[in-house]
Amino acid sequence: MPKKKNILINSGLIFISVIFLFLCLELCARAYYQLQGKVPFFALTTSGAQDALLGWKGQETWGDARSGKIKVFFVGDSFTYRDKDLKGRMYYDVVGQNIDIEPFVYGGGGYSTLQEYLAIDKYIDEIKPDLVVLQVCSNDFINNSWDLERRSYMHNNYTVRPYYEGGKIKYRFPRGPVFLRQYLIPYSRLAYFFAVKIDRKLADLAGKGRLKTIENYIETGDTELKEFKRSADTTEELIGMIRKRCGKTPIIAFSTFDDEPYSSRFKLIFRRLDIDFLTDIPKLAWDAERRGKVRNNDHWSEKGHAACGTYLAEYIRTNFLKDRQ
Repeated sequence: MPKKKNILINSGLIFISVIFLFLCLELCARAYYQLQGKVPFFALTTSGAQDALLGWKGQETWGDARSGKIKVFFVGDSFTYRDKDLKGRMYYDVVGQNIDIEPFVYGGGGYSTLQEYLAIDKYIDEIKPDLVVLQVCSNDFINNSWDLERRSYMHNNYTVRPYYEGGKIKYRFPRGPVFLRQYLIPYSRLAYFFAVKIDRKLADLAGKGRLKTIENYIETGDTELKEFKRSADTTEELIGMIRKRCGKTPIIAFSTFDDEPYSSRFKLIFRRLDIDFLTDIPKLAWDAERRGKVRNNDHWSEKGHAACGTYLAEYIRTNFLKDRQ
């Protein structure tokens, strides 16, 4: 009996020691993020980021809905999410500097086509735009599929998001234990610290070709992969839903990349749905980045945004403003 009692006491002491160590490290992590990241000490890790409908909140920049100018609603992912270092120099800012419009912007980092549809559905009646500009990206095909995103190390947001499956919206976590991501990390800065480190390391290894990721199979010609075909069909259905929700409001779309096989699929989808798809923008933007010797393969600097915005402005002027000039 005393032996069992000693085992229980020792186990209890070990448990208390582990909890105490965790709490000490948690306090250190919170102090670190407060000093380095300016995150309030007692704030949740995902404070202000969660959204019951969209998965996580994007960023909105609203114009005047009563304006007599042509109202343009820009919707997209991280390329449309306002970069604080590019204040006044995002592509839609450049559009507004070149033509007389009233811009409305909603961008969400890592957003899928479904999340963009949900944003349009939520705000279009409030804005009543004259034109919708949809910014898409090749990773949409990954983020539109739970089967693909959970197998991706390159384009996995590691956050519960909505997926469109069988005509219904389902909220799912794209890999690993849901408990850690959904219930522990929001409350533990320490768990968040290690999760971010692991996520970035996996993405780095995948980017260097040291870790196989689903994109490797898709981009080496395995477009017959059933999950990719299913995601392409889902993407087309979602863009069709955007087309229907916009009604008579015209839509123009562009992608930020022209990599294959995604670019060809987008061209096919937008052609079938009779939506103007501006295929010149990726080359113009990335060529501007290279001429400016900008070393960033993920997002545009002001060079890319300027090239995209200038092209968009001229396209809108030619096709939508002729009768207003």
